[in-house]
Amino acid sequence: MKIKGLTIIFFLTLLITVWINFVNYKFSVIPFFLGKADKLEGMIDGFCLSYITGYFFYFINVYLVERTEKKSILPYISFKIKLVLDRNNHFIQVLKKDIKLRKNYPTKEEFEILLEKKNLDDLKIFNFEKYNFLEYLKYNRNSTLKNINKILKSGKYVDEELKEILLSLKESLFLKKDYAFNSQDFDLSKMKTYYNVLYNYSQDIKALQNYFDRNLKKYYCLNYPKHFRNKIKNSL
Repeated sequence: MKIKGLTIIFFLTLLITVWINFVNYKFSVIPFFLGKADKLEGMIDGFCLSYITGYFFYFINVYLVERTEKKSILPYISFKIKLVLDRNNHFIQVLKKDIKLRKNYPTKEEFEILLEKKNLDDLKIFNFEKYNFLEYLKYNRNSTLKNINKILKSGKYVDEELKEILLSLKESLFLKKDYAFNSQDFDLSKMKTYYNVLYNYSQDIKALQNYFDRNLKKYYCLNYPKHFRNKIKNSL
């Protein structure tokens, strides 16, 4: 149960304890509990006091500690995830020849067209002009895998949902070493036949983007000075 639910129960038990110890109108005025009221009130009071003690222990020793850890670890995780997302976004920008494109996930049909050799021969690899297309793919793969591995090693705050997405990306054919287009002697005229590989990879990237938007966007902004955070948040 999240801290909000535990806190609601805490205030409820606190009210019951106050009622039992400081209010005259209790179980003793109900005929059914005649002669048993003191035992019942003592049992309920003991339970409530135990919960209140446990809540304070959890709040101080677990919740506050985890909140502090999250403020130091989750900005790092969010930053690395953003690098993975940006690498893919740059790749799609290159394929579509549009440096201003953002959060674009082509359909299978679009990938098939984008991977035609006549499109690949005419590509301009923004910011990586010294690379040919295959060299750029290698750089993209190495950079992405490096960041994924760093995220997976960052500890308990990589939850099961995020871990599943990252492992799916890591094991994808798109990032597999020496697979087809990840080989330097690959014939680009055959690239079109692998449109489904790129489409499946883009769907995992889309899932990673959705996870980032739901869980990590606020932590990503903590990587920047306070006066700059709103601008960063609006640009995401």
